[in-house]
Amino acid sequence: MKAGGCTAPASTQAAYVFTRMFAGHIQQQTVISDQPVVVVDGDNILSSFSGVKEATQFLKRVKSDTARIFRHNGSNWDRCKTEPVDSAASQL
Repeated sequence: MKAGGCTAPASTQAAYVFTRMFAGHIQQQTVISDQPVVVVDGDNILSSFSGVKEATQFLKRVKSDTARIFRHNGSNWDRCKTEPVDSAASQL
């Protein structure tokens, strides 16, 4: 890499990685995550995800009646409205 007429070896080149953080409140608890979607069960954060689809798949595997999905809206966490896992089957 040439900078100001000097050659720097590849091993000394700086790499900058910026991680966006998402912060807000869920039930009066401050929640900070590096992902915009979290799965919460009571006072416990079970996992975080990049999208609601992945969180919904995780929730189906966990099979918890009390776990909920929250998505960050840019300033705080909003609870996602999700169908119960077996609601489609019960309507048949």
